[in-house]
Amino acid sequence: VTVRGTNVYQTAVENILAGVEGVSMHYQLILTREGDNDVMTVRFEPDRSIIDKRPLWEKAAKDAANRIHEGLHVRLNVVPVEPESLPRYELKTKRIFDERPKEFRRALDRDEHRARNDEDGRRDHGRRFRASTIPRTRPWAA
Repeated sequence: VTVRGTNVYQTAVENILAGVEGVSMHYQLILTREGDNDVMTVRFEPDRSIIDKRPLWEKAAKDAANRIHEGLHVRLNVVPVEPESLPRYELKTKRIFDERPKEFRRALDRDEHRARNDEDGRRDHGRRFRASTIPRTRPWAA
C-alpha cells in the first residue's frame, strides 16, 4: 500500500513491531483519508508484560512510531488499544483495513489488479519469467 508516496508493506511493519518492547503481534493497519492525504494508523495490543501498566502503552506507541519512521521513512499514527480487543483469526490474518471513501479504494484495487497483469493484459500469476523466455538447455543432449 502506498502512503504519502512510500510503499508500506505489512511484513515490514510486522518486523519493526516485533522489535519494539511492549508491543504484541496483534495489530491492524487502518487506511483512512484526511483532506487530500492517505493516512495509515497502526493499532496494536500491548504485550502481556505491560498490560497492567497503562502509562507504558503510550511509551511503546511512541517507540514504535519512531522505529517505523526510521525504518520505512514515513510517519504512521501508532495507537495502543485494549488487550484482546482486536479480532483473532484461525487461518490467514487480515491486518489491512481500508476505510477510505469508495472512489479511493477502487483506485487502489485497480493499481493492484494492474500490477498482477502483464503488458498483454494476461495474468502472469506472480511468475517472474514466462516459460517461453527461459532458455531451455539440456546438458545431456550435446
